Amino acid sequence: FNGGKVSGAFQYLNQKDNGKVKIGTLDTYLTGIKIAVNFDRGLSFKTMYNQVGDDTIVGSGTYYSDLGLNNFINYTDIQIDGEALNAGAKSYGMVVGYNFKNGFNSAFKFVHIEQDLTKNSIHTKNTRPSSNEWNIDIKHKIDKQSKVRIRFANINYESSHKNEFDENNLRIIYDFKF
Repeated sequence: FNGGKVSGAFQYLNQKDNGKVKIGTLDTYLTGIKIAVNFDRGLSFKTMYNQVGDDTIVGSGTYYSDLGLNNFINYTDIQIDGEALNAGAKSYGMVVGYNFKNGFNSAFKFVHIEQDLTKNSIHTKNTRPSSNEWNIDIKHKIDKQSKVRIRFANINYESSHKNEFDENNLRIIYDFKF
């Protein structure tokens, strides 16, 4: 429409106990929806939502290989701490991006994660409080093999727990494809 396009996607993961878990059974799910609007001028908008069942998704964090997928990412996985895969978590977010013609692109990202502290994960009780996070990302594609990314993130936890603290995070990442 008028130089733009609308797209959407739905994701569903149903995780069942395979008998290999030593600390009890694991039956959970992840569901999500994403809607995006992209304009020919380089401007884009995206909104997304995810929800997790009664157990934390096994394979989250550094254990993505357990899922049988090499790059499993839930739609709201724009956050630094990756808390959207906790038991009972409901998360939603939005991204406003702009692609420049010279290889640069930028994005403002926001995600809210509503934690359910009554749900158990496979290892421990979910003790992470709800949080808001926003990111500013700038990327530059140098050539076909490499790009540099800069991300500034701010995480605001909705808790005064002694082990929870708000966080500012700056990352500079250089990607090179062999």
